[in-house]
Amino acid sequence: KGELREEQIKEVDAMLLCNDPKKGFWLYHCNDCNEDFIRHLSCNSRACCRCGTRHLKKWVKKTVERMLDVEHSHLIFTLPKDISLLLKGNWECIGELTKAAFQVLRETMCRSAKQKLTPGMICAIHTYGDEMNWNVHFHTIITEGGTTAKSKEFKSVYYLPYEIMRKKWRDYSLGIIKEYVEMTEKNQMTLLSAEHQYVNGFNIKRIKGNIPKKELVGYI
Repeated sequence: KGELREEQIKEVDAMLLCNDPKKGFWLYHCNDCNEDFIRHLSCNSRACCRCGTRHLKKWVKKTVERMLDVEHSHLIFTLPKDISLLLKGNWECIGELTKAAFQVLRETMCRSAKQKLTPGMICAIHTYGDEMNWNVHFHTIITEGGTTAKSKEFKSVYYLPYEIMRKKWRDYSLGIIKEYVEMTEKNQMTLLSAEHQYVNGFNIKRIKGNIPKKELVGYI
């Protein structure tokens, strides 16, 4: 419990008491059928599997409405396990890495298009893997292209050199982590080892295809 932030503990406690009659309820009476109906109070927490679904649907609808009417892809920016463990509880550093992911995308896309472009990106921070182990990675939805610097017109870009993207992602990530992580001897060795071990960069997975925007947003 001590490893959780106060707001996380609050959300989990609320979720555990969702629809608990001790927390209150509404009593309705139907005069036509002469029956009473009880509706328990929900927690309204985003962490709740029942109430969170309602929040998710609202967020998905709002986000899809704001997205450009262009093709999109799903990109996952990952970090090696040893590097990810250095970030435990370091939310400021994790936040800076989201900016690095966008920077990597923009620079790579500009290189591919041979002109300055500003792509669109929606980034969701995931800190746990399928086995609920600590695993920092970033699910992103990106536009297949970007707006030009001068005319602000959208230019489609379908090819991204991933060998370059992976190396950029490695270099930007390690640079940021060195600024935010305590540079103990052990941490320095971990970072130095990553530089030599991942000569081809940190993995970036791309899930491309005609995926509806609603499905993409709902997934991340």
